[in-house]
Amino acid sequence: MKKFILLSIFFISASFFNITWADIYCVRPKVIKRMPNWQIITTSVATISAASTFKGTNLRYSISYESSPSNDIDINTKTGVITVNAISKEDIDVKLIAQNDCGIAKDVFNIHIDEDE
Repeated sequence: MKKFILLSIFFISASFFNITWADIYCVRPKVIKRMPNWQIITTSVATISAASTFKGTNLRYSISYESSPSNDIDINTKTGVITVNAISKEDIDVKLIAQNDCGIAKDVFNIHIDEDE
């Protein structure tokens, strides 16, 4: 009975101060496994899963690079899946970013695109 009363007081207070469950239970992003470097053959499309690199709640993913790559690289902001449309030879250092309302975490990996295996 005591627990019920405490929970009731907590939820009433949370409603009064406009606090959501996400505000209470937010796990800051953290790198738990480094992203490996990738080698991709030109004229192919590669799919790279980046979500297992991070731990945290309600993560949003993004990527950045120092110079704009000549190959098409895109990331699904919700799933962390990176798609690389390998058109030409290139070496790309990619900064992988995961963020939520609690913070941000980053990792860097390389994508090497070449004509043969």
